[in-house]
Amino acid sequence: MRSPTMIKPIKTVITTILEAIFTILSSGLFHTPDDTAYIDVYRYQLRQTYPVNSAKFKQWLKAYARDKYNKFLTPKEVNLLIEQLETEALFKPKAEIYHNRVIQYKGTIYINVGDDKGNAIAINKQNWYIINNPPVRFKTSQFIEPLPFPVRGGKIEDLLEFTNLNPEQLILVAGWLLGTLSPNPPYPLLIITGEQGSGKSSLAKMLKQLIDPGKGVLRSQPKDERSLMVAAMNAWVLCFDNLSKLSQSLSDGLCRLSTGNSYVDRKLYSDREQTVIEAARPVIITSIADTITNGDLLDRSICIHLDPIHPQQRRSETEINLRFEQLKPRILGLFCTAVSQALANRERVNLEESPRMADFAEWVTAAEPALGFESGTFLQAYQTNREQSQRLTVEDSIETLAIQSLLERESCWQGTATELLKFIEGYAEEHEYSTHDLPKAANKLSQKLRKINPGLRAVGVEVNFERQGKSGIRVIKIEKIAP
Repeated sequence: MRSPTMIKPIKTVITTILEAIFTILSSGLFHTPDDTAYIDVYRYQLRQTYPVNSAKFKQWLKAYARDKYNKFLTPKEVNLLIEQLETEALFKPKAEIYHNRVIQYKGTIYINVGDDKGNAIAINKQNWYIINNPPVRFKTSQFIEPLPFPVRGGKIEDLLEFTNLNPEQLILVAGWLLGTLSPNPPYPLLIITGEQGSGKSSLAKMLKQLIDPGKGVLRSQPKDERSLMVAAMNAWVLCFDNLSKLSQSLSDGLCRLSTGNSYVDRKLYSDREQTVIEAARPVIITSIADTITNGDLLDRSICIHLDPIHPQQRRSETEINLRFEQLKPRILGLFCTAVSQALANRERVNLEESPRMADFAEWVTAAEPALGFESGTFLQAYQTNREQSQRLTVEDSIETLAIQSLLERESCWQGTATELLKFIEGYAEEHEYSTHDLPKAANKLSQKLRKINPGLRAVGVEVNFERQGKSGIRVIKIEKIAP
């Protein structure tokens, strides 16, 4: 009689099935840099990618076991498989990128159509075309809705049929739209202001739908940077409607999101472990007033102020949406052609004067012929827009008015931050301005001047910070310059 230790355990049928499923599916596992496990599966010969621990994949798993093995998995068996697959994915040696709407791979840009057939738009230096099952992974999400197939024959003026843009604004919006199809940041924010009835929300909604249609097109203001980054994980173009006030922390978060941001947060149900969310996204903001006053954020933005629509020119939303849907394939085709030209011409672009978002400006400049613009048209409009926006941030501030008053007496002033703050406070009292929003300390004044320096330069004021003498005393030097 054999010893009990020599008896091999007999595998149950379900154990054999679970092991077989694990073996078959493990080749499609991967994880992203934020340590989220994903899996590639095939449905009707189309690759679909799901988070391993998602309701969608659990449903797929149960259907797969039923169809292939005639086995109805219990919740316990599903969770066991999920746990093993997730562990396997997280211990793959290399993290892989999981794309949302736009990505470049081996010189070709792929745009996720987002339909249930796995289609994408492939764009290279020569052409663009529709491809099935592209060689890159795209997100499968409830928030992503399909784009139409682009068609040729569109022109930039098509945008005017459903927007309230003037010719200068058309150039800027066209450049911003093209920027959303760049696979790499920076992505300038598009800030749309205007009074009620100017069509700002409608414009924002349609611009997002042209590039990144999805559920919840117009979002309310995120409460903090974490909410902003979570929104970025579920959409390519973010659209925040009717902002009334923007906190400093959220303003800083938007700055980082325009150029590429890493957000570190505590993992759920863990006090010690952290997770990293990385993203760079195009963003649209609408507001009735000039809500954005942060000079750094405005320096990364395109600002559009819409005039009210005249009652005789106003059309029904149904009529506008119908025309928009008719023109959308042509407009998308126009921008696909522009992307192709940008890829072909990018290396030949040499800007005489590079703005803050230089890579973005080069990208649009490279595509100007496809958009029907003469060379240099976009850069001129873009630089003018940035200067106007920066000027607005400081023109009516007490600090600016006081400094301009100071420079009327002498073309160059030099002193400490304490001395300058005392002068500004005296100016405010003399002219009966409220001092509530003035910096309360000299170091706070220095910080604010550094932030609004781009705007001050736009109104003809240069502020420099220096150290003098053996003791290295900090002084502020202010002088007039040509705006």
